[in-house]
Amino acid sequence: MEKLVLKSEKRDALECVRTLRASKVVPAVVYGKNQESTSVKVDNSSLLRVFRVAGTTNTISLELDGKNIDVIVKDFQRHPVTNDFMHVDFYAA
Repeated sequence: MEKLVLKSEKRDALECVRTLRASKVVPAVVYGKNQESTSVKVDNSSLLRVFRVAGTTNTISLELDGKNIDVIVKDFQRHPVTNDFMHVDFYAA
């Protein structure tokens, strides 16, 4: 299986998530046993492309600040009508 890479950026706590979602960016959080909880944002179309292959069981390489963190999708929320991602939780393995 190919290495799945998803690019992300740190998200400022003052950014309005409604504005992010309107610009097709999904707010997310990365956390884990040896990982400090970090708010990030990812592109919706990139996330959808990677999620279709990885689902919630395969490892994704999350590119954050020039580092690659191996994560899995722990939880996600989708809009009930449009089925767009509203928020994603990544667990650093």
